[in-house]
Amino acid sequence: MKIAMVLERQFPFDERVEKEALSLIENGHTVYIISFNYDKLPAYELYKNIHVIRFGISRKAYNKLSPLHRLQPFYKWMWIKHLKYLLKIHKIDVIHIHDLPLANVGYFLKRRMGYKLILDQHELWSETVKHYRHYNTFTGKIVRALSRWDAYEKKQFKRADKIITVEEPIKQWYIEHIGIPEEKVIVVPNTPIKKQIEELDLKEQKDKSSFTLYYAGKIDVNRYIGSIIRALVQLSVKIPEIKFNIAGKIARGCDPRMIAEKYNVSKYVNYLGELSYLDMMEYMKQADLCISLLPVNSEELNRTIVTKIYQYLQLQQPMLVSRTEYIKHFVEGNQIGLVVNETDPGSIADGILRCYEDRAMMKRFSENAAKIKNEFVWEKTVQPLVDYYGDSGRSK
Repeated sequence: MKIAMVLERQFPFDERVEKEALSLIENGHTVYIISFNYDKLPAYELYKNIHVIRFGISRKAYNKLSPLHRLQPFYKWMWIKHLKYLLKIHKIDVIHIHDLPLANVGYFLKRRMGYKLILDQHELWSETVKHYRHYNTFTGKIVRALSRWDAYEKKQFKRADKIITVEEPIKQWYIEHIGIPEEKVIVVPNTPIKKQIEELDLKEQKDKSSFTLYYAGKIDVNRYIGSIIRALVQLSVKIPEIKFNIAGKIARGCDPRMIAEKYNVSKYVNYLGELSYLDMMEYMKQADLCISLLPVNSEELNRTIVTKIYQYLQLQQPMLVSRTEYIKHFVEGNQIGLVVNETDPGSIADGILRCYEDRAMMKRFSENAAKIKNEFVWEKTVQPLVDYYGDSGRSK
């Protein structure tokens, strides 16, 4: 089967899209990824046996046009023009749209050209969009209100042949709030590739002279890095050897080095920059305690598990997490870490101190992770997607 994955960003790099494409190729399908081109990459490239087709747009134009997608027709028709030609010449069987904005483009092509339409939702879009920074300015709030993403989401989901989502609680949200039949939704959690981690051959090289905390990912106000750094004020008195390693891209107004300087704890904070996958995983393996604090006011985050939690699990690392419902249930239910109040530096400090003082508990967390980690690897969680495309091919 020939599958056209449509991505509203530049490819590479989108890890989930790449993992899906490679899994489908391994199972005998041909995958084309059609994406934007911000950086003057080749218009066509065979990347890991994925046929990547790109068409040019400046980042500035994309940043202006994409948020206005629901309010002006140019963006939609630009995509349709490119896709109509590409789908026809490559004899595509299925259109696989990644994320919600281009769903109406997919439906137009389904109706006009007879393609099967798959909507692959990396996010609970209609809820997540409420928290986007560009939709929370004065003008942005007006654009968001006029865009009516919730109504658009319902309409497009009912038009799709199949919907892919990342966790079971989001599937239930679609069933309860949109009225989507259960059998129409496939759940594919965004877990790590087991083979990829094994090939890294990571060694146990903890620095016994320090107690190391670790965070990797987006560095923004809603990741509570500031709360962790503030917790170091009291922790550094009781754990003078404490160290907090931070890796990732810094969002404007959330530089951990400046926050550490403000609270006079700079010597305990080590910003590592944006790391390669190997380096990120090596620092993760060397840590004593891995941290992921997310806001509880997000419908999506309360219904999903972020990839870094699954990565911590694969490395059998004890973890400290926030009160988001599904992650809390996952961590406490499997006894692989502690839950703290992400907004309270005192609660964070208490959780870290408890881990520091109770090494037997930390060992139990690691042992419990070892028992379940093979249930949460890509090779296993991608199977419903592979099965669906296999069944679709046989029914043609």
